[in-house]
Amino acid sequence: MKFKHGTRRRALEYEKEWAATWKENKTFEKSVDNRPADNAYVFYDGPPFITGVPHHGTLLSSIVKDAVPRYWTMKGKRVERVWGWDTHGLPAENFVEKQLGIVDRRQIVTSADTEAPLDKDGNPLETIALETYINKARESMVANAETWEDVVDRIGRWVDFKGAYKTMDKDFMESVWWAFKTLYEKGANSQYFFDYNDKQNKYSVNAGGIVNLAWTYKKHKIAFKNLFNQLLEDNYYTRTGINTENLQDVLLRSSVLNQRSLYSAQLEGSHELSKKGIKLNWNLNYALNNKTQPDLRVQTYGKSIGVNEPYRINLRGINTNRFYSELQDKSYGYNASLSVPFQLGSQKQLLKIGGAGTVRLRDFKAFIFGYSEPTDATLNTLPYNEIFSEANIREGGFLINTDLQNPYDKYYGVSALSAGYIMLDNKLSDKLRLVWGSRFEYFEQFLKSNKPGTDKAQIIDNDKLDFLPSLNLTFSPNKKTNYRVAASRTV
Repeated sequence: MKFKHGTRRRALEYEKEWAATWKENKTFEKSVDNRPADNAYVFYDGPPFITGVPHHGTLLSSIVKDAVPRYWTMKGKRVERVWGWDTHGLPAENFVEKQLGIVDRRQIVTSADTEAPLDKDGNPLETIALETYINKARESMVANAETWEDVVDRIGRWVDFKGAYKTMDKDFMESVWWAFKTLYEKGANSQYFFDYNDKQNKYSVNAGGIVNLAWTYKKHKIAFKNLFNQLLEDNYYTRTGINTENLQDVLLRSSVLNQRSLYSAQLEGSHELSKKGIKLNWNLNYALNNKTQPDLRVQTYGKSIGVNEPYRINLRGINTNRFYSELQDKSYGYNASLSVPFQLGSQKQLLKIGGAGTVRLRDFKAFIFGYSEPTDATLNTLPYNEIFSEANIREGGFLINTDLQNPYDKYYGVSALSAGYIMLDNKLSDKLRLVWGSRFEYFEQFLKSNKPGTDKAQIIDNDKLDFLPSLNLTFSPNKKTNYRVAASRTV
């Protein structure tokens, strides 16, 4: 869009106008209130120092902190965002000490009888009561609040300033001490949330082969190249230990099975078509990349810490599940180029023309299922190699469910690229050379997948055509010096 000089509005104007519109219509508040409280997404934000001013570092991270809650809001979550102020630590202390003229922290005293510290000349410094220091610190912890609110509104971040908390608030500090107390009571002096012992056993088989064939006759050569690789690996994990957050003694087994196949084939040729040096080069290629997880299994058992009872299978969430996935990626391609040398006056010239194409097909699908709680509770304590046997998958036993499955865990895509080029290498004189030409590219893309939250398909179908000219002019006054002028257009 073009504007006449002096008619385009400054960003400053419409930034403030949008911020005012959001506030007037309470857009942010509505985005929270219109979503149910039982579908919340909790976002923890490390607050800035209230004594500082907004700058590039704090604003850059603030934009990221705005993007995450907005994303979950658009997903239907209730995301309450409350601003906070960090009023503890060295920046807050330095801020107050400058205001009170404190140069030595020994000036802050708890008793009027405390001996005053001396300055570098041996003179006593003025002492300040601890109560005075604390009161001044509390009064100072409102500085720059308006500046922050104005700037945060300007960058478009949605956050509740009215209910802003300060880390010096009694409720906040008590909640922190409560958290540490709870962690301490759960075990190991809050040094960890869990204490696991993991063991891993890895089994891997890799097989591959290369077959290359070539035929040569005079100035003609044709080659057929093949590469194949097959990989199978199984990573078996065993985990035992304590989870102090859930107060559980955990026993977990997992088998992560992967299988990968790769095949690549190329048929190519090079031919000299005349004694004048006309050359033709061509290539046909195919590639197959197949990745599967034929059966990823996770079984998690648990029991209360320190009790003499059997482990019970944990069927909540993804603690116990089986997962299957397959990704198949195929590509077909070709390229060809023809070089034609010719004479123009006394100088040798070269003409190159060529083309290429690639078609890529990708098909992905995944399936995950879990198990429903059995009415026969005795099944929950069976060992890992018996619990999900065929006899236990029945009415009253374990039933397979698809609660963890997403309809959009599959997609199909096709992309095609067609390209051609023409290039001239003209030697205009012994010192002047011009290389110029053009390339075109036509790209098509088709993608079919299910929309998040629904079983309906969404289709993306687009294409694009580009012409990409280029020019390179070189002047060589001597064998050691080149002057070059170049211009090109890229995608």
